[in-house]
Amino acid sequence: MYIYYKKWSYCMKNLFNFAKKDFFIFASTYIAIILLVLLCLFPVCRAFEVSEQKQALAEIRDYASSMLGELDLQESSIFHTTRNLYSDRDFTSIYYDSTRSTSSSLFYDMTRLQKRIRLYYQNLQYVQDVLVYLPKFNYVLTQNYIFDNRDSFYSYMKSDTFGKTSDWLEDFPLNSTGISFYSDELTDYVNSGEKRESLNFSYYFPMYGDANVRMLVIVQLDPDAVARSFLSSSAADYGFAILKNADGTVLAQHNLPDQFSSNDWKLLDLHQSSQGYLTIGIKNTYFKPIHQAAVRLIIADMGIALLLGTATAIYFAHRRSRPIERILQIIQDMDRKPDRHNSFVEIEDTVLNLIQEISRCKTTIGTLDSIVADGLKEKLFISGIDSDQEKISFHQYFGDFSTSMCVIVFSLPETLPTDSCISRNDLLSGQFLQLGHGQDIFYGTENQLFCLTEAAPELPDLLRERLKFLRETYHVSLKAGISNQFQDITYAQHAATQAKRRLSAGYHIDGVFVFTHTHSSRAIRSLISIQELDNLQRALLGGKRQNADRILELLHQTISQTEQDPVELRQMFFSLRSVYAAVCSQFSLEAERNGETRFHAPILPNDLDEYDLDSVYTVFLKLNEELQQQYDIIMTRTARNLGTEILSYIDQNYTDPDLCAGSIADTFHISEKYVFQLLKASCSETLNDRIIRLRLETGIQLLETTDLTVTAIAKQVGFSSSNTMYKVFMRVKGVSPSSYRAKEI
Repeated sequence: MYIYYKKWSYCMKNLFNFAKKDFFIFASTYIAIILLVLLCLFPVCRAFEVSEQKQALAEIRDYASSMLGELDLQESSIFHTTRNLYSDRDFTSIYYDSTRSTSSSLFYDMTRLQKRIRLYYQNLQYVQDVLVYLPKFNYVLTQNYIFDNRDSFYSYMKSDTFGKTSDWLEDFPLNSTGISFYSDELTDYVNSGEKRESLNFSYYFPMYGDANVRMLVIVQLDPDAVARSFLSSSAADYGFAILKNADGTVLAQHNLPDQFSSNDWKLLDLHQSSQGYLTIGIKNTYFKPIHQAAVRLIIADMGIALLLGTATAIYFAHRRSRPIERILQIIQDMDRKPDRHNSFVEIEDTVLNLIQEISRCKTTIGTLDSIVADGLKEKLFISGIDSDQEKISFHQYFGDFSTSMCVIVFSLPETLPTDSCISRNDLLSGQFLQLGHGQDIFYGTENQLFCLTEAAPELPDLLRERLKFLRETYHVSLKAGISNQFQDITYAQHAATQAKRRLSAGYHIDGVFVFTHTHSSRAIRSLISIQELDNLQRALLGGKRQNADRILELLHQTISQTEQDPVELRQMFFSLRSVYAAVCSQFSLEAERNGETRFHAPILPNDLDEYDLDSVYTVFLKLNEELQQQYDIIMTRTARNLGTEILSYIDQNYTDPDLCAGSIADTFHISEKYVFQLLKASCSETLNDRIIRLRLETGIQLLETTDLTVTAIAKQVGFSSSNTMYKVFMRVKGVSPSSYRAKEI
């Protein structure tokens, strides 16, 4: 019995030791698995929460950036709409026809123009009102009101912003303000209700062409609607948006809280331009669903850890494996000396594998380097460098750009000549490198090439020379837009947008290839005054070529001493062309009056290949010579025809006792001196001799054929009295009228 008890005790002891080992294996594995899972998943959950917040902020930032782009497109739409309004045929007819209109008909024309204004701007977003000022008529129009003079408009305004500038409508076009935002500093929303803040786009026309046709247009936008557009629909109730200028003045804002604490908000700064920036604030409560999702994920991870630990522990306990002991054994085996058998072969294989891996790494590094460079360039010109880390990465890769910079955007030709073996990007970048501006960054897209370069005053002129070389060498027409100067690379994205807008606005203007501003975004300097144009037209119509040449020469000397802009030269070209067109039209009418069936008028150029001062001067100097020749021909024929008309007029009106050189001059709108010159060239008689001869011939005929008295005959033929007729008879015939009648009868 004792023996059985002893065996049973031994078995139970062994069983207890065995169970204790299994329990230890199970417990250690269970705890280790849970700890490992939790240690791995907790950072993952936290990273998930942070990543989701960053993604949400990135979506808000991307949406705001896209809306900034939409604002640029809206700006472009407003510009094109305003330009179409200026070019509207109804406006042109009103402008010219209203010169001869009465005040009532002029007011009616203004109501027609007001309807056109409403029609043009009715489908544009954010437009609050439109103000149009016409200097010729002194009228101020809005979408709802018509003011027949500036004073009535000023008296109706509720703002005293222009207290020191009493007549700012006339002064405003002289300020080169450009297309800019203003916070109710130019005009108020003209209505009878409460005052509303407004943002304004200002345009002063003409862009080019006849400088006499002027129009100031101020398009007012709703600032709250503009600011609200930067917030996505999901963040609209949790955020605010502020648009400021470079001085920190708030231009537009939406949903800004009265009490602001930076701890409760996530702030995003986007540079809208070198003149201002956009700030978006998102309240922390916006991220509450993301935090709740992270907490739920952590709880789920804990449950997964418990289940995974239980299953793994049971498995290892069942297999009697000891994972922790195995890990320790692996660590101990690492300290053992390796087997030296065939070590040389293994080393050789290892070296070869390393060489292959190094080659692959080199290729990969080159690819990554290209990807990183393209990514940074895309950030620089397209999406924008916003964060400090991106800015540091840019400087580490491309170096420090500490000088003033600008962005140039080139329009790439669709195709190059077949004999050209160079790519479009290489063609432009190669020519640009010859400018010698040091370090430049190029980034090409499908139709455009972006370039970040050092800003310099002579850059536009040098660029025009290189583009001219490309036109003459490769027969391709290339154009470029240049941005304003800036210091910080974070402004490069806006500068690229600015350069693209300038290139797009002037792309279809012939003869101009480098654009340094958006046309009609500011008042263009008029290189020639209205008085000079009037003097030139008078000289040409009067056949005074020397005076016309002198006017052009003085104009050339004056402009050559100042900085010349191709667009301003183009405007001067069209202003001069309008004068020469009017002169040619007048000469054509004179030729038609003279019965000319063919009039060889000078051919006026519709445009120039390139606008520079010498080209414009040479073209019109040559036209002066041609017009002088036409003037001489026309005036010779005109004088002959006019002399014939005067003779015919005298023959028909010699019975008028008041007929004299003065009355003839008034009838034909010429001077008395010119009347005598024309008669001398047309016949061998003087004016008095011809009139007396005609009256005397008629008087003699009446004496011979009628019984009228001498007094009646004298009155009928145009003599002032019978005594005058008596004196003429005695001087010409040697007898008196009565004696002549008695003798002849």
